[in-house]
Amino acid sequence: MRYNRYISLALVVLSGSVAVADPMVLEAGEWRTSIDTMFGGEIFGEAVPREIESMTDSSCWATPDDLTLDMSVFGTEECKTGGTVETPFGLESEIACTFSGLEMSGNLIVEANQDKNAFFGRMALRSTASDTNIEAVTLFLGERTGPCS
Repeated sequence: MRYNRYISLALVVLSGSVAVADPMVLEAGEWRTSIDTMFGGEIFGEAVPREIESMTDSSCWATPDDLTLDMSVFGTEECKTGGTVETPFGLESEIACTFSGLEMSGNLIVEANQDKNAFFGRMALRSTASDTNIEAVTLFLGERTGPCS
């Protein structure tokens, strides 16, 4: 069974968002991003093999929506965030998601460097349903590589 929704969810954070209090605003320019999602476990006694899916992208981020990272991007149909706190370099939040009826919860952290030309994030989810032991960890990195071409 493939869980492409984890990749889709992680991509949401890279696509921009509606601003809320204390968002991180990145430097405009050409950005190279990568997303790695690792997942696996067991559902109703059936093994889900550990898999890693990776994606990379390069694109111009120029608008305020492109450049703003905050937790509101996870207020989707599948996931809700709560308990968001500021860290010295970013934001951390609890996250709860439901994918095709499977409930998962965990935490999400997004941080940027001082110059706002690089960021990283980690989202860790674990199933909360009975007869299920699924874990998913998504790591995402972004680096400004120069001005937009």
